[in-house]
This record gives sequence, C-alpha cells and structure tokens, in this order.
Amino acid sequence: MNAYFHRKLPLRILLPLLGLLFGCASEPTANQPNLVLFLADDLSYFDLGVTANTAVQTPHVDAFSAQSTSFMNMYTPTAMCAPSRSALYTGLYPHRNGCHYNHGSVYDTIRSLPHYLSELGYKVFLVGKRHIKPQSAFPFEYYPQASLDSLMTAQRNQPFCLIYASDEPHGPHVVGNVSPQNVFLPPRWVDTPETRQHLADYYGDVQLMDEEFGQLVNSLQENELYDNALVIFTSDHGYEYFSKWTTYNTGLKVPFYLKMPAQLESTLPVNALTSFVDITPTFVELAGGSPDAVFNGKSLVALLNEETDNHHQYLYGSHTNRGILSGQLYPVRSVQNDEFRYIVNLAPDSIFQNINTHGRTYDTAQASPVWKSWLHKAQSDSLAHQKTQSLLRRPEEELYRIVDDEFEQENLASDPQYASVKRQLRQELLAWMEQQGDNGIASELKVPLKYDQ
Repeated sequence: MNAYFHRKLPLRILLPLLGLLFGCASEPTANQPNLVLFLADDLSYFDLGVTANTAVQTPHVDAFSAQSTSFMNMYTPTAMCAPSRSALYTGLYPHRNGCHYNHGSVYDTIRSLPHYLSELGYKVFLVGKRHIKPQSAFPFEYYPQASLDSLMTAQRNQPFCLIYASDEPHGPHVVGNVSPQNVFLPPRWVDTPETRQHLADYYGDVQLMDEEFGQLVNSLQENELYDNALVIFTSDHGYEYFSKWTTYNTGLKVPFYLKMPAQLESTLPVNALTSFVDITPTFVELAGGSPDAVFNGKSLVALLNEETDNHHQYLYGSHTNRGILSGQLYPVRSVQNDEFRYIVNLAPDSIFQNINTHGRTYDTAQASPVWKSWLHKAQSDSLAHQKTQSLLRRPEEELYRIVDDEFEQENLASDPQYASVKRQLRQELLAWMEQQGDNGIASELKVPLKYDQ
C-alpha cells in the first residue's frame, strides 16, 4: 500500500469506539454517526481545484478531499435537478420512483431518506434547495441556509442527518474575478468570447459554493459535530452544454468525497462503479438499519470497510427532454461498465433543444448569448458547425471507451471491432428499461411540455 495512505479501521469496529471516545454529547447512540451531505447544484466533476482545474479556487473542498475517501467513479442516473435529487433521496432510478423528468414528482407511495432514518431515531433535515415533490414523499424538516448555525447548535441529544443543498453554482451567474482567458474549455464546447465569459462567471459561483461548504464545515466544527460525523461533498450533475440534459460522462459523473467519523487524512480512493441510488441504502445501514430490498442501489459500507473493491457491474443513465423549458421529444438512455458507455438516442430524427437554444418559450430569438455566438461562429468555422450540429442532432447509437476517452470524443458505435461490446451493452440496457417500467418514447410523450407563459 502506498505509504501516503493509512489503513482505516472498518466501520463495524470504528463506530463503537467513537461512542467511547466522544461519549453522548453529540452522538447519543454509539453506533449511529451523524450523517451530513453537501450537495452542489450544477457543478461539473472537472471544475474543482482537486480535480486539476487551475483556473478556479476551491480551497475548502480541496482541503476536505485531503482527509476524505475519493470516489473516482460516482455517477448520478440523470443530469437534471429534480430527477437526480429524487434518485439520491429514494435509492431508486428515475423511472422506478416516478420522477424521470425535471419539475416532476415521485409516486405518492414512494418512501425516501427521511422515512427510513426517522424510524431509526434520526432527525432528518434539508437546508437550502428542495426541487423535490410531493412533500409527503420527502418529509424532511426544512430550513433555510441562514438557520444553519442555530440548527447545529441544537443538535446534542439525538443523531441527525443533514442534507445541505446549495443553490450554487447554478445560474444566473454574477460576474466573478476569474479571467476568461484562464478557463478550462470542455472539448465539445465552441470557443467564443461569450463562452469564456460565461465559464468565468460560472467559476465565480463555484467559488461562492466553496465558501458555503467551508461555512458548513466550520459550523460543524464549532459545535463539536464534525469529527464524529460522516460528511460527504458532491454535486447533483454536470454543467450545461453536452453535460446537463445528457447522459454523457460530463453530465453524469460527479465529484464525491466522503469523510468517515474520526478520519484524519485521505485513504485509498474507491474506483468501483457507484451511484447516487447507493446513498440512501448506505445511510440506512450506517444508522443501524437493514437496507430495503426495494432499493435499486446498494450500500457502500462494504467498500468503506475495504471488504471488497467491486460494487456495480453496470450503471444506467436516462434523460427525458420534455418537461424542461423549451424541451421537445428527445429521450436518451445509457449504460456503462468500467470501460465503455453505450448511449441510445431513441428519437434520433428529432432535434434536441432547451432553454439555451430556444429561450423559455420555444423561441429561437430568445436563445442564450452563448448559443447565439456558437451559431454565428459556425457560419464560417467548420469545427464550430460540427459541434453545434452534434448538440442538436445525434446518431441513434453512441459508444465510447470512457476508460481513456472521458470526454467521449470518439464514437465507436460503427466500428466492427466493438460490435460485440455494443450488442452486449444494448441488450443490458433494454433489459434494464423493461425492469424499470421505462417505455422509452412512450414514457416521454406522457410528459407535458414546459414553458414560461
């Protein structure tokens, strides 16, 4: 083992020890750690200092990652706010819980994290952004960000779970202090001054998010709740073009850093395929319960205990385009293993569109300044034309070897060398859709169009 890392005690040994070390001041039940999850909004995996983005300053997240376990392959099942959060809180994929489109609702019969943990003696709080419904399916105790310190001060006699859902770095953005010339331009994006300024302003909000996370950690520390808590930093999905509203790697892969109770430095990273649907069953097991067989996810405790280095053989992604502002029919599904991602665009003859390309009311005149700059450049630049067209229209099938092509630049779907890989992944994806009750185009056509009136 690399000397930089230390081998942590398994949770089954560590948690009882914490009861002796810390007593009952902030953990009344010795084997029930406090559980804290910070959820950024529209933050890409690649836009933190710890993930080698030198243009953005994220000292608090970077410092936290240095005493955490890094999950190198954590994915959300969908790159949209409400479906991603609903999957996170229910342990179920979007079509199984009912919220597969943005601004949608889970089924009335669905149980979520507050149900499970409250039955195990926990107080379960959500501070900040909600974007989940109906409230009966998500019976958190809801608080605004401004009440965080007073809320933490009161937590002394009962274990708690805190979800801190930030509004950052979701747009609209304020002008920050990052130079547009220094931004990291994702390979699929078109390089224009408007693009660079947009990314620079987004970075400014990333830095605000980092400060917010630092304030959360500070509040936990000041109230002597940090050391013996399990703390997670993550994001709901990636940011904008070719990320949000897609099943590409840049949309579904999220940063995920987990500090165990009493963890003092980073441990060996977890490379296994893991998913947002794993979080609720993990919290249930850590709280002393038995994860329900209904979950699509699996508890991460065996990975944290280093009892295994395997978890999921496959992970799945879905996107429902109706239900987002100015969205028309454009359903996308994906499956990945530890080497490849296969994507099927179920309506390849349709045109992908959203608020960026058609504003808030299906009007191209209201497109974002960034998208307009892309279209203008595409008139005289063949590469820009290729990129804009690949956002609007995509082939029926896409196959990427993500292990060495994480920005998915080379589509291998028509390469005979990978025909068997594509066939096997397609069969796996179709079987999963059937198991989930996902009827593809028919499911999306049931979703009402979304626009501002």
